[in-house]
Amino acid sequence: MNRVLDTLINFFKKDEHILVDMTDRLYICDMRRKVDRDQIIEKGLELMCTTGYEATGVKEIADATGMLKGSFYNYFSSKEEFATVLLETYSDRTYALTKEILSDTSTTPVVRLKNLFAKMWSSMNPPKEEFKGCFLGNFSQEIGNTNESLSSTVNQALVRIKKLYVECLKEAQAAGELDSSQDPDLMAEFIINSWQGVLLRVKSAKNFTAFESFKDQIFNRLLK
Repeated sequence: MNRVLDTLINFFKKDEHILVDMTDRLYICDMRRKVDRDQIIEKGLELMCTTGYEATGVKEIADATGMLKGSFYNYFSSKEEFATVLLETYSDRTYALTKEILSDTSTTPVVRLKNLFAKMWSSMNPPKEEFKGCFLGNFSQEIGNTNESLSSTVNQALVRIKKLYVECLKEAQAAGELDSSQDPDLMAEFIINSWQGVLLRVKSAKNFTAFESFKDQIFNRLLK
């Protein structure tokens, strides 16, 4: 019998239920395709960006990746730990993109900021797809202060990213693009908070008026 089972396991590689009648007994083999940690993270980001933290359970993640629910815990100890990994992954990607664009010395500091927001906007608003906004901002709005650990992860991510804005704004002052009396730290804080607010407003209002206002106020008035 073991040889028969081994043959079945080797033959069926896809995610499906297999009914096998052997020796007058019914065996149900629940075969699931093997997934790796990166696949789970990618699918988790996709799900939580769309449905949020509370509405995305371990079962939904397992179903989306084609694994058994119990297999999730081979990779993550809890949904909270998984959410922390998702936030850190998204944060690292946002940081890398921000650093790449704001470090591009082939353009002026203010132009770099414009390029950054244009790039982020296009990535958050792909054609024919629902507007999802920023994962960090969405998460912060949903959990508020109900989970200190996750809130801290979001805050640390935004603080790290803000430092890149501050350096770019200092360069803008040195280049004469920005009034030297302005405080780069306060300005960076204001820009990031405004951006997060705009994304939440666009998501709730389902129109892009807030984004157009953001561009006008930041680049035609604050950074003119």
